[in-house]
Amino acid sequence: MRSARAMNVSRGLFRTWVLVTVLWLCLAVLMGLTSRLPFGSNSTGAFQYVPNLSLLSVQQLKDIVAGRWPSALPSALDDKSAEFSELDYAPLLEWNSLVADGKLSLRELPDGSKLYFRSSDSPEEKEYLAREFWGGRWSRWFKNMYPGILIALTPPIALFIFGYACLWAGRGFARS
Repeated sequence: MRSARAMNVSRGLFRTWVLVTVLWLCLAVLMGLTSRLPFGSNSTGAFQYVPNLSLLSVQQLKDIVAGRWPSALPSALDDKSAEFSELDYAPLLEWNSLVADGKLSLRELPDGSKLYFRSSDSPEEKEYLAREFWGGRWSRWFKNMYPGILIALTPPIALFIFGYACLWAGRGFARS
């Protein structure tokens, strides 16, 4: 017969795991918010539109080679999802000087990201691209934060599995 004061090891270890996991996740979130981690850096950087060349006709490709870019609107490209490429730091300095010269135009979005356009793009194209870019911000954020999320969740999951395995092994020594 068990006494009323018998210790429940599994319940105590589970509560300890919950406490350690909550503290670990709070620390991970705090570090993610206060530092510029490498895996989250390009969710709010500088970007440019990249046409999907596989959807272009031969004539449109010849026009691009000749320096005449097609419209970015979906009716012209038959492309329903615009793709964007992040600019590295070195070309970014050159692109900023091109904006100052009027060869490129820049649109800053509320999250701090910047989107560069050709000056020859129409206002409708710029608006369409900005809308597409803004609509994809959460998928860009998740794609860039995925490694950080894995880093934050792996230790608590591994600790839970290890603790459960130790309890399972310890129960093998219990009196019947």
